[in-house]
Amino acid sequence: MPITDLAETRTGDANFINNFYRVENEEKAIQNQWKNIRGGKEIISLLKEYNERKSKELIVAKDADNLDQIFSQKEYFPENSYDLKRWHNHIEKKIKTKSALKIARLAFKTRPIGRLYDFSDSIKRNKR
Repeated sequence: MPITDLAETRTGDANFINNFYRVENEEKAIQNQWKNIRGGKEIISLLKEYNERKSKELIVAKDADNLDQIFSQKEYFPENSYDLKRWHNHIEKKIKTKSALKIARLAFKTRPIGRLYDFSDSIKRNKR
């Protein structure tokens, strides 16, 4: 789990249904997790900067985080399922850069795990 997602273990980010019933306070979670740890003030400052996404680098970093979520969805949800389509659309709307959007759309159309099996099979064939 990336450091940028640690506060979500307290705020319940993955369960979007509970967002209808509670107020998320990620900043409070970050403060509670890091304030008493050596170097914590610097980590808090970096996470604040990350969450504000004012620089191109941080926009790209968040897009990479969203792409990671999309790749995970492809592993966990059945192919062509309603859940996969809903989650993918939800995450894709958060993407800001053209290149990440292109990757997200390609990822939705491909079978990433299938490629691993295909690769493994090709290695076995070449050994014969």
